[in-house]
Order: sequence, then structure tokens, then C-alpha cells
Amino acid sequence: MQPTTPIRYSFHFIQQMESRSFPDGLAERIFKYADARYFDLLHNNLVAVKREDYLGVTRDVSLALVALEDATVFLTIYPLKEGQQGRRLQAGRWVRYDPETLL
Repeated sequence: MQPTTPIRYSFHFIQQMESRSFPDGLAERIFKYADARYFDLLHNNLVAVKREDYLGVTRDVSLALVALEDATVFLTIYPLKEGQQGRRLQAGRWVRYDPETLL
């Protein structure tokens, strides 16, 4: 997923980056090189997921974002619990998508 517009950061996203001690550049890396991309039907936003090293453990990290006409806004970032991605897919909350058709 390549940004076609500038990236902006929500206040909540900035708080989560700081409180969870995510390294600088992690969200941009997830956005650009995600292992999987979804649309969250509950919150009506995009989700990028990438397996990353986080606090000494390799786990999936989720980046929620919205693509606006004039910017891509990172909404929040959080580590997923084991199986959480699969449960959201199975429940139908997240659906896979082709980012080239949305951005």
C-alpha cells in the first residue's frame, strides 16, 4: 500500500505509539509492507497487519487508518493477541481487500 497523499497522525495514534513504546517508523513500515490488509466493517476503516518484533517478542501488529482525499490518517496501532486476527476474520468483522483498488 503506497500513500498517494501525505500521512497524518491522529492524537490517539500518537498516544498509543508513546504509551506502548513502539519504535519510530514502525507504523510507516506496517503501512508500506503489511503482510495482510483488511477493511474493518465495525469501524469503517482500513487495517494493515504485519508480523514485527515488539518488546522482544515477534507478534502481529495492527495499524488502523483511513484514506481521505487529501491525506492518509493513522488512527491507532496495537499489538494483536494470539488468534485475534483470525477471530476477526472468522466473525466477519475484517474482510480482505486489494489496496490498489482503494488507494
